[in-house]
Amino acid sequence: MKTIKADEWLGVQIPADLMEAIEIDNIFHSGGRTRWIHVLKVRETADYIWDNRDSELAKNVEKEGDIDIEDHRDIVSYIKWINSTLGKK
Repeated sequence: MKTIKADEWLGVQIPADLMEAIEIDNIFHSGGRTRWIHVLKVRETADYIWDNRDSELAKNVEKEGDIDIEDHRDIVSYIKWINSTLGKK
């Protein structure tokens, strides 16, 4: 069984309470095997970034996502993109 974690994929430390494990049965990408992805909790992670703009995660989102972390909606959209991308790995 394959496991993908948001923090490992992004290469930054993310507090464990900001992630949740989701079981995925993906025929096309994993040969029909069940796997786990640890995605970011959208609202909680956006609030964390908003409140901790000097954190490693906030800096990564700003740099890699090329977004303005002053815009909460941009943060939410980027987190949703991350989660969607993890689901396709």
